[in-house]
Amino acid sequence: MSKETMSNESMSNEASPDTAQTPPQDALQDSASLEVSDEYRASLRYWVLAIAGLGATLLLIIDMFNGVSWDELLFAVIGIFGGMWALWMATTRVYVSNQGLIVRRFTAAYRVDYQQILSASIEGRFLSIVSIVFHPRLDDGLIDTEQVGSIMIPSLVDQEQLIEQLEARMAA
Repeated sequence: MSKETMSNESMSNEASPDTAQTPPQDALQDSASLEVSDEYRASLRYWVLAIAGLGATLLLIIDMFNGVSWDELLFAVIGIFGGMWALWMATTRVYVSNQGLIVRRFTAAYRVDYQQILSASIEGRFLSIVSIVFHPRLDDGLIDTEQVGSIMIPSLVDQEQLIEQLEARMAA
């Protein structure tokens, strides 16, 4: 990876008012006419879970300076993985554009066009997720109607509005 590419990526990760509605560039390689109309962020519950998990793990690690036991070590490892999972979910962004949606987690971005989507629904109770079932694209850009893929998006702020938008655009 060149220095210029790394500097462009670090600049795109900075939060500024100008780039708040800009989707990740790696998901936009083949579409220059993509206009982002809405952005959805993960629920604040994931930030609370991440802080609680990593905070409890920090307390366990501090307690381990007095002597390490296997149960403290086990719960410290579980707390680290749980806190990192919640942090990964908390950084999820969904961009809705004129052609489809882009789901971004850390640096990975997944793009699904409206014509690929079979169904979109809200699943779960406490931490409800958005489940999108779609036909994936082949390497040549055609839609593979024999295969089915799915994306599970964590609980979002205003996720009912996202489902309404998807259903309206899928019907069109």
